[in-house]
Amino acid sequence: MYKKVLIFGDTGMLGSVLLSFSKKLGYQAYGCSRTSDDIKIDVTDHLKVRNLLDKINPDLIIHSVGITDLEYCEKNPLEAWKVNSYSVYNMTSWARDNIKKKLIFVSTDQFFSYSKKKKNTENDPISLINTYGKTKFLGEFFLRELSNHFILRTNIIGPIGKNSFAKWVISSLENNKCINLFDDYKVCSIDIYNFSKILFKAIDKNLKGTFNLASRDVFSKKDIIYEFSRQMKKKLVNPKVQKSKFSVPRSLNCGLDVKKIENSLKINMPTLSNVVSSVLSNYNN
Repeated sequence: MYKKVLIFGDTGMLGSVLLSFSKKLGYQAYGCSRTSDDIKIDVTDHLKVRNLLDKINPDLIIHSVGITDLEYCEKNPLEAWKVNSYSVYNMTSWARDNIKKKLIFVSTDQFFSYSKKKKNTENDPISLINTYGKTKFLGEFFLRELSNHFILRTNIIGPIGKNSFAKWVISSLENNKCINLFDDYKVCSIDIYNFSKILFKAIDKNLKGTFNLASRDVFSKKDIIYEFSRQMKKKLVNPKVQKSKFSVPRSLNCGLDVKKIENSLKINMPTLSNVVSSVLSNYNN
């Protein structure tokens, strides 16, 4: 059904894998970003985005560009709103005039600030306490005006990029460095490789609406570091469990219920063990 895909954010951790994955699947794939080797674009420039979409005329648009650093978003709210929200509007305004096109938005898990639940569903109440979460939620709002929209709430990890958490953990374990452990911040992180594989399965099924796309396990930073240690067969050096210290308020319970996408695709989402194994197998490949 969809043959031509345009990926916004192709130099990012997720976007780079999505671009590679789509080409392997036989899509006519294009990538763009401010620093892209393919197509350079400022996603906040409405006219340039529209002209690019008119030129390529993709069947499928994946929005994987964004400012994800919570502290940077708080200090630079206007830039965060432009990149995380207004850029989505720029794409939806074009897709609204091209109704057969599909637009996919990679969202976040930072929507459940006061939730007491271990896992939050797609229909649970939203509570927003930081600029990043607010900008991503507005991006979702813009997308929902399209009948053919697909929103993915997630938390991703991968061994790519200078600020990669997974890359830092692997390097620290390899070099026998002490790692502080945190047990009070719960997530359902999924690796970028499983995310990409499952996303394109969902595209094949033409799923629409809002879905949680994450690990089926809920875990802390301590849990995931111990899993890296176990699979790498590297002992932690003087491990100490501490409370997380954040300069910006954030949701601490970011568990996502993945039953909706599991039932829709008839699959089991990856476990913590699967996620870590996938990261390690792709590390330095």
